Amino acid sequence: MRHAITLLFTSLRRIMTMGFGTLLLACCGEDPPPVAPTVTTLQVFDIASNKATVSGQVTSDGGAPILMRGMCWSDSTLPDLYVGDTLTVKPGKGLFLGYLTGLTSGRTYQVRAFAINQVDTAYGRALEFVAGRGTDGCGLAPAYDIDSNSYLTREIGGYCWMLRNLRVTRYANGDSIRWGSDPSQWSLNADGLQRTYTGQPSYLSTYGRLYNFKAATDPRGVCPTGWRIPTSEEWTTFTSRLNGTAQAGGILKSTQFWSQPNTAAVDGGGYRALPGGSTDDRGIDAGLTYQGYWWSKTESNPWNASAFNLRHNSGAAFVVDVPKKSGLNIRCIKN
Repeated sequence: MRHAITLLFTSLRRIMTMGFGTLLLACCGEDPPPVAPTVTTLQVFDIASNKATVSGQVTSDGGAPILMRGMCWSDSTLPDLYVGDTLTVKPGKGLFLGYLTGLTSGRTYQVRAFAINQVDTAYGRALEFVAGRGTDGCGLAPAYDIDSNSYLTREIGGYCWMLRNLRVTRYANGDSIRWGSDPSQWSLNADGLQRTYTGQPSYLSTYGRLYNFKAATDPRGVCPTGWRIPTSEEWTTFTSRLNGTAQAGGILKSTQFWSQPNTAAVDGGGYRALPGGSTDDRGIDAGLTYQGYWWSKTESNPWNASAFNLRHNSGAAFVVDVPKKSGLNIRCIKN
């Protein structure tokens, strides 16, 4: 009994020392006081000699309206609202873009996103880039494969990317890539193969085609002239430049076509990664709207190769080993 009474008085003493405001909050269920917002600097792209584009995201308003958000940058020190240049955009949560101008070619800049609410100013991490060190000619004109399919291009993460999955049916020399209509063709793995998901033409314009590793790495080439399939190391480097593997998936995923919850998807730089599914080593298709796989040209062993993988229920990006007999999408980068 004495122990119980002691505990009771101890509890009452703690409540009394909380203060009236805190006690009222605990009793009446009022909202907690606001805190500083949370903001992330996502990526720098479309880098030219005198301008660049930066994406950011306000992930939390801290419980109070965002009064201002934007980018700050400098070529001499860590930028903030008082050091370097600043631009602002429409207040709010979510993804936003900042268009940096007045840069000097050859200079190294640091840029970071910021957001302000009534409590404090928050900054994202600083990203570094060199004005004029973008990929020459990237984004100025579409790339065309041998079938005359066109692909818009953009520099993202230091590489010039085609912004759609490959749709070509012929190698660069004009030879046809065999249509893999029969599941046994994929399991035998005797030829380079391609097909649309489940063989349905309606999936082509959105998701592109699925190719086995033999087709993807055939010396005749599947990418447009001057373009190639990334290596496993390049996929890893790419994601490291997008806030790391834990966040890169959300930055790259399209906000459309993925099954819910489409975790963290913001399509921060227009990469528009789509969930095209895959063909397994038995020739069975699965995963449309749930996963996307893209070949690297790096072999892991005689049976498997590395691939880039994004998932509907994760904001992360993965480099995984898959059987070479599988059918995956392809994204090409400029040589």
